[in-house]
Amino acid sequence: MTSVNRRTKALVSKRNEIITYSEGRELFVLGKSGGVSLFDAMSPKLKMGVNDCWFFLPKSAEIPSGIIIAKDVHPDQHGHFHDALQPEYDMPMASFKEKLAEIGSQMSIVL
Repeated sequence: MTSVNRRTKALVSKRNEIITYSEGRELFVLGKSGGVSLFDAMSPKLKMGVNDCWFFLPKSAEIPSGIIIAKDVHPDQHGHFHDALQPEYDMPMASFKEKLAEIGSQMSIVL
């Protein structure tokens, strides 16, 4: 899969979860280019490894400003939805990681 980097207009691989670019010596995440995947249920097609686990994010979780939850329009073949925590706008990688850590502190381990 590929997509167009809105900033540079370059065709980039979507193998990565986010699109990044450098400005000076700072690394930025392109806004709405992807993010950390979330699912509303555990898919039966996924195989859990020995060190794998699932986390639960409660509905009451506070999402920091600058982070959006992008939801896929259609469910997968099992009726489950995929969402992603994405930067709302171009943001320094360090800021994106800090905001994700805030969300992560509100999660609990399921498996």
